[in-house]
Amino acid sequence: MTKYYSDKFYEYFNQTTNRGKLKNISTSASAMNPICGDNIELFLEIDKLDTIKNVSYLSNGCAATLAIASLASEKISGQTTKDALAISKDDLIKDIEGLPENKFHASTLMIQVIHQAIDKWSSS
Repeated sequence: MTKYYSDKFYEYFNQTTNRGKLKNISTSASAMNPICGDNIELFLEIDKLDTIKNVSYLSNGCAATLAIASLASEKISGQTTKDALAISKDDLIKDIEGLPENKFHASTLMIQVIHQAIDKWSSS
């Protein structure tokens, strides 16, 4: 029997560490996939050195969207905004040890919301 998702995927899908809403928010953004309705709201606390100190998210959607949001929230925490912007959808897919092609939209949505939140913060 072939597994649809990796063990790493299930690890992030079941993880709830960064789910919720931060108390000290420097910036936030949300994005929705208009085709399937998946959505992610991202909250960032960014310090004066452009380092992402804390990350949280709220997400509704398929299992892939939930797992990718969890992975990405962990991945960008502690990084500079510049480094966070350098992460690609392919990086997220690789880090979660693959996704079925029909679930790639989850990584695209997450990258979109990361860029929106950091761009919003940079322009303020």
